[in-house]
Amino acid sequence: MAVEKALVIHTEVAAVDLSSSQFCALVLASGGWQLPSGAGVVAQGVLQNAPAAGVDAQGAMIGHGGLTKARTNGTVAKGEAMAVAASTGKFRQAQTNDIVCGYAVDGDGGVDGTVVTMMMDRGPGIIA
Repeated sequence: MAVEKALVIHTEVAAVDLSSSQFCALVLASGGWQLPSGAGVVAQGVLQNAPAAGVDAQGAMIGHGGLTKARTNGTVAKGEAMAVAASTGKFRQAQTNDIVCGYAVDGDGGVDGTVVTMMMDRGPGIIA
């Protein structure tokens, strides 16, 4: 069961429609929160709500620790390092040269779109 605990939330306007991206990775751009550009990149937050473009988006800040829910692409097992999977913002098992966002507290059972619990990394971007 996915849970959350001790999150640092930063609210910015959604630069794009994020209504179907709850619990996905976020990056902060000049227009506000948006999805990452691709796999393995730096993410600054995990979306906690599901806003349309122009509406306040709440990002749980990666780098401050805590537990958050995270949507995966079906490749994450308990205890594995997690990284951004693609421009969809879902998370995957970290691969070589990925920036680690956190660690899976539970696995996704190989099912794309599953929401798991991620222990967010407290350090700077660690390369897997």
